[in-house]
Amino acid sequence: MNKRLQCRFGIRGPLLAWLTSCLTSRSQYTVLNGQRSSLSHVTSGVPQGSVLGPTLFFLYTSDLVEFVQSATVYMYADDTTVYCIGESIDEVSATLNQSLKELYAWCSINRLTPHPKRSECMLIHRGSFTGPLPPIFLGGYFLNWVKYSRLLGVDIDNKLSWTSHVSDLKKNFANKVSLIEKCRFLPKHVLLNLYFKVIIPSVTYGIAVWGGGGGHEPPRRFRCT
Repeated sequence: MNKRLQCRFGIRGPLLAWLTSCLTSRSQYTVLNGQRSSLSHVTSGVPQGSVLGPTLFFLYTSDLVEFVQSATVYMYADDTTVYCIGESIDEVSATLNQSLKELYAWCSINRLTPHPKRSECMLIHRGSFTGPLPPIFLGGYFLNWVKYSRLLGVDIDNKLSWTSHVSDLKKNFANKVSLIEKCRFLPKHVLLNLYFKVIIPSVTYGIAVWGGGGGHEPPRRFRCT
């Protein structure tokens, strides 16, 4: 991490020394049923829950996008999406497998562990497909093909119809409106705060993505994520 901060981002002098002190000579232990484990030295990673943690993690993973050459990589915090497009299912599947090999290689070099059980793949295309989908691997593990997935709070399906997202949104909105009705005894300014800070954001979140998507046909070409 220190070499990356110094060579890639030009961090030197007292700031680099301070960050080095923050990241080195750390140890941790686990408490289970009141019993404390022995201390274990931490040789990599950043302190979870710290103010610097997200920034240092971003700096540490900043070259992942450049490392994966076979597909486009989108990152937000620790959520990573690999996206590729092609003329056939076999083509996009082969491209996706190659890009996941590159991603896994980067993780191995940088001592980060991907979680295949928390990863999944989706084929976005128009029309139907009846044959078995090609296997997709991440470090020797099979990834499950899914027809819809939740990405950063937005439900995306393989037809880009937004049906699943709108359905969940209506349920969420109804539950929150019901909460407001049960809290009618509260002062008006409190209810207004709840409305504008709790209910409205549940509808407007991601609306630029899904709000204008109704009725649009998915692209003819095949996409894998």
